[in-house]
Amino acid sequence: MVLPTLSLTSFIVGTPGVLTGLLLVDIGVTFNRPVGIIGQIRTLSSIIALLTALAVGVLSVKYNPRNLLMLGVGLLLISAIGCCSANSFLMLLLMYPINGLGLSLVTPMTRTLIAEYFPEEERAGSMGWLIAGGSLSWVVGAQVITYLAGIGGWRLPYTVFIVTTLATPLYSVHCNHSSHWINMCETVFARARCW
Repeated sequence: MVLPTLSLTSFIVGTPGVLTGLLLVDIGVTFNRPVGIIGQIRTLSSIIALLTALAVGVLSVKYNPRNLLMLGVGLLLISAIGCCSANSFLMLLLMYPINGLGLSLVTPMTRTLIAEYFPEEERAGSMGWLIAGGSLSWVVGAQVITYLAGIGGWRLPYTVFIVTTLATPLYSVHCNHSSHWINMCETVFARARCW
């Protein structure tokens, strides 16, 4: 069940970046700012991610990678909720960089967990599934985001799609999983590995 969860997490964490990339003009219109200025929220997020990534190596030695992964997803969720409820550009400028903080925790922790849970001969295939999950955020996520944005503007995909998908791993940690669902996921991934 580890590999499907990590692949899903890779998919989920890519969606806020996809949304801001696709809907930057709409966000600019909402806050009456030029696209170039709105685009700087991504720059600030990247700077925060870079600075945080330097500390993640130290944190991963001291703390459990699974807990750091959940902390990162939680930070991404806080950022998404803050962005979709932002009523000013300043609020958006303060909330979106939390996305970089979350990404700098999630990305290395997913790779750490691959190394922790899988033997050496299965790591390359597992990394393939992890990368495929991240790529789906552009293939599938972009389609869902543009469809929802066409219905209700840029805030609707943030609210419906991104917040919901980010809440999924956090919710799954605290709930008992149905054994049927776990067996189904393990069967699908076992068959896919045979291909």
